[in-house]
Amino acid sequence: MDNSRKQIIIHEITYWKQSKLLPDHYCDFLLALYSEGEYKEEAPKKQVFSSKELFTYIWLFVSIAFIPITILVNYFTKWPLQMQMGLAIAFIVMTMTAAIIGKRNKYFFHVSIITTVLLIFLLCVGIAVTLFPTNNYVLASVVLGNCLAWILFGIRLKVLYFAFSGAVGFVVVFLLMFM
Repeated sequence: MDNSRKQIIIHEITYWKQSKLLPDHYCDFLLALYSEGEYKEEAPKKQVFSSKELFTYIWLFVSIAFIPITILVNYFTKWPLQMQMGLAIAFIVMTMTAAIIGKRNKYFFHVSIITTVLLIFLLCVGIAVTLFPTNNYVLASVVLGNCLAWILFGIRLKVLYFAFSGAVGFVVVFLLMFM
């Protein structure tokens, strides 16, 4: 058998082995047979993240971590209101900047805007609860305002989940106010 034909057969058998079309021990036997014992299996290539992908994944994790950090600071510490607001505003600016910079990567963009909107919501609710602790109408107005902003934001950016969640939130809060 000529060498080019052997190479074609060896290539096909390695494809079968990678695709799991035949059991590994059958493929190993056939490879040893056609290569006359000279076939050396290539080590599988390790998939390494590029620095850009690694930065993206780290930033997504950090930006999502901003939400529980903000909740912890706002509701479980005795920091002054200005310090709580300053931290939340710093997180909002960072996630908003990331959303603007990362427009090309759709996951990066969507996670960043979702985080930004949730942080804005937490900031507004925190301010309303701190300044008007007994007035539920102020809190409901703040939540309704955020829901309305989500609807407008969803329509403007053509992001269906924002418009839908804003509409559902608006209806639920509106119904709870009058029940």
